[in-house]
Amino acid sequence: MMKQRTSRRRRSRSTVRIAAVAALVLATSVLSAAFAPASAQADPHAPTPILLNDFEASTGWELYPTGGASASFAIDGSAAVSGSSAGRLDLTVPSGTVELSSNVTHTNAAAVQFSVLSENIDTVAVRLVDSTGQLHQQQVALDPEATGWQTITIADFTSGPGYVHWDGANDGVWHGPLTRIGFVVDKWGTLTGSTTGSLKIDALTAYRPAVTSGSILFVGNSFTHGNEEPVFSYNNAAVSDRNGGGAGGIPGIFKKMTDQAGLSFDVDIEAASGQTLGWHYSTRPTVIGEPWTAVVLQEQSTLPLPTAHGGNPTSFATSVGNLRSLVQSGNADAEIYLYETWASPTSVTEQSYPAGVAGLQAMQADLRTAYLANSGAGGAASVSPVGDAFLRAVDDGVADGLPSDGITAGMVNLWSTADLRHPSRWGGYLSAAVMFARITQLDPRTLPTGTGSAAADLEISAPIAAELNRIAYETTTDFTG
Repeated sequence: MMKQRTSRRRRSRSTVRIAAVAALVLATSVLSAAFAPASAQADPHAPTPILLNDFEASTGWELYPTGGASASFAIDGSAAVSGSSAGRLDLTVPSGTVELSSNVTHTNAAAVQFSVLSENIDTVAVRLVDSTGQLHQQQVALDPEATGWQTITIADFTSGPGYVHWDGANDGVWHGPLTRIGFVVDKWGTLTGSTTGSLKIDALTAYRPAVTSGSILFVGNSFTHGNEEPVFSYNNAAVSDRNGGGAGGIPGIFKKMTDQAGLSFDVDIEAASGQTLGWHYSTRPTVIGEPWTAVVLQEQSTLPLPTAHGGNPTSFATSVGNLRSLVQSGNADAEIYLYETWASPTSVTEQSYPAGVAGLQAMQADLRTAYLANSGAGGAASVSPVGDAFLRAVDDGVADGLPSDGITAGMVNLWSTADLRHPSRWGGYLSAAVMFARITQLDPRTLPTGTGSAAADLEISAPIAAELNRIAYETTTDFTG
């Protein structure tokens, strides 16, 4: 039930509404400036958004009406801010409360933002649940005169109008990550004289704080170190190859990007051609168990696939769990990223998928499912969706999905011409740009593309580099995992 109603309800509803709307306008203008869309931000170190839910499906959302209240929740395609639909909550609250809530992908959020379209509702309580199970609740005033979407940003989880906390640590301190979010309405949240109302919700987004320094280890195989020049040895003087092979690879490109962004990362690579994460766990525990700030784990490219396509998802899951424990034995707070690999023209044939772009899409869907199944609290902290970025580049017409019959003018080949499997210079650059976005939480579209940049070093044209940076941004922003 709603916790501790405040004394403001003893004042006249019109006075309260005027004050609430004034506070909302001020708060929304200030917070929206701080958490504006990344393309409009002047500060390249401002955090980028992570889409938690765009309400294309009702899966995961739960209704809790109490004390005589009733409600229904459905997906509504009549209006949307993100995607093609929004969530619609219809309620009747002559007494009691209605809560709509859902678990979310565990996210180290600095702020939460969402859009609402209300009818007969001028106050909503927002409940945020931290890692201890502590509920942090504050009230949000909505403008009852608004006819369009209102964007709400909550940048402080332990204050705000009517703030209360309970359960879990119950200390009023935020213990990240964010694990669950809820929206609560009672009869006081509806307009005077009404006990019914509706609320559309869309574009539920989290902003993770920017990460500007740390020590990072990349663990993987030739999809990490690259299989040919100029990727393999790129920027190898700036990274430490813990296997002594002189590799720079995707970590070397990532390091160059972070340096150009004015960040300070120590980057190490522990990659061996053809090997699985299980092999790294068995043979490189000393290196992996060092106190890293973050570790990136890249599995052998086909192992996560279903057994019907030659994979072994059980082995993949076991290795992720073992490595997670090993990494956290060195630093309990280390971030762990799963490097989602890509479908390729060669692999779709060898793993019995349809030929062409349809095969790329089908194989990538299986890879995505496997990586997401091992993310979150039970596996790694986050998936770095490199494979999804490869597929988006094909779908957007930036990369040729059928390079074996020649590269279409104006497009690039993300895969090595030698085997149509390993990353080319364009594929390596896109992989690093996705890593940059995911690990630093910064906008890769701010990366330089001219003389002296990683793109120029790799002989990637500025227009193509800008497109690859855009794809990295859009993929990481849209990806929920």
